[in-house]
Amino acid sequence: MKSRKSGNFVNFLKLVWIIIAWLLIIASLGVFIVKYAGPPILKSYVRMGVGDCRRLPVLCVSFDKGVYHSNIDEEFISLLAVYSFPGMEIRLPKNFLAVKEKINKVYYKRRKVELNSKPTAYLLSQPPGFFVNLFPEVKRFGVESDYQFYENLLASRYDNLTSIKDAFFIIMKSIFTPDLGPQEDVKMIKAEWQAMTGFISYNLSGETNYFDCNLFDKAGNYSKVYIKDKNKELTLQKVYSIISTLKTGN
Repeated sequence: MKSRKSGNFVNFLKLVWIIIAWLLIIASLGVFIVKYAGPPILKSYVRMGVGDCRRLPVLCVSFDKGVYHSNIDEEFISLLAVYSFPGMEIRLPKNFLAVKEKINKVYYKRRKVELNSKPTAYLLSQPPGFFVNLFPEVKRFGVESDYQFYENLLASRYDNLTSIKDAFFIIMKSIFTPDLGPQEDVKMIKAEWQAMTGFISYNLSGETNYFDCNLFDKAGNYSKVYIKDKNKELTLQKVYSIISTLKTGN
């Protein structure tokens, strides 16, 4: 049974309070902008703040309407090692480095790490309500759960931006999307397992395979499994099987 040292989560670009303040400014201007100037001006505010589809192609990528299912490869799972952390356990290839991450509630920053050649899985877990409590303004958009938060985040597209809600989730998408390689080749799917449901953003086009898995169990607990497969040994089906081994809780 393997375990690895915990670290700070890496996905975020700015101080959370600065992001929220900026969003509130946009929201306060939004009614005027949408009513009198229309979506093009709202798009301009977002483009100046985080970018557009040319700068961040992932802002114009969303998941397919269907739900991905696959057979669990039990033979493949039998070859994996168990990586165990407090409140989280998963099976991964034996040559992988596993890192349990923590979100710093004061600010989120990119973590400076030494470059290594090992394929790595970054793991994160949070209790129900983490995102909707971190960003309580989403309730005004009818978003009541973390699953709905992530569903709206990944469904948002800059090219379809017409409202303050769209702008908010596009900004969140730019913040919460980790490195996925060449963004124009990123694909997103909704997936289901027996014990959980969630979303996988992945890219198999470059020298490294990337998988960003955002998962929710039946109790509403959130888990992220972010994989950098530098050996390109994993496929979407294998990652689906890996996720089926995820266990959370005490």
